[in-house]
Amino acid sequence: MTYRMIISLLVLTTILCSCKKVPNLSGTKWVAKSITLPDGKTLSAQKDYPLELKDAGQVSLQLDVNQCFARYGTPEAGRIIFEPAACTKACCDSEFGTRLVALLPAIQHFEMKGKQLILTGTAPTQIILESSL
Repeated sequence: MTYRMIISLLVLTTILCSCKKVPNLSGTKWVAKSITLPDGKTLSAQKDYPLELKDAGQVSLQLDVNQCFARYGTPEAGRIIFEPAACTKACCDSEFGTRLVALLPAIQHFEMKGKQLILTGTAPTQIILESSL
């Protein structure tokens, strides 16, 4: 009986310890620095492209001219989902800005490294952001 209890406690402890806490990204502000497109081409930002992950799963992104809004979710540790963004249509955004907003729905994972938020999709798709705080 004691042997079964010890095994049960070990299994339960393993399960509880393996659960990763989902980092709270709500209220964080970032600036896009680079994107890697599905074809492997990397583009670097020539200006600031602020991205804010707001409360209630809202995201805002300022492009060269247009402002974009979308919803996001973090269903589990390391996973992030973006819905396609709705953007104003005032004028012309750069290739970087246009590709950045188009890439968001392809993103599936996130990792925080120091002051960077690294968003990744199917390799080699990637968006690198730096904290603006």
